[in-house]
Amino acid sequence: MNEETNVEANKTNNKAAEEAAGYKELFETATKDVKNLGPIGRIFVAGLVIIALFKLTPILDLMYYAFQIVVLPMLFMVAWGVISKETYDLSLGWVDDLINHLREKKATKKEN
Repeated sequence: MNEETNVEANKTNNKAAEEAAGYKELFETATKDVKNLGPIGRIFVAGLVIIALFKLTPILDLMYYAFQIVVLPMLFMVAWGVISKETYDLSLGWVDDLINHLREKKATKKEN
């Protein structure tokens, strides 16, 4: 019984090692192919990767939906006077603080 489990464990380890070697060879081949591309080809591949990230990753969609569902209605309620600016600052004021911080950082970079 013990020998059978050892043999099966060795088979699984060998299979995992073969898969890892296959992925490593695939990565090396892909890296070599990208290095052989010209600058236009690299730009095209980078564009494809960016498009794939935007289309295939749901986190960007979720962030966009959260913005539409939470932030925009809160801003409209502040504009209409339904909730006060202080209430907005307590709940979502960090969004404004982040935007202001990034603007100040960009301004200081331009000065330097």
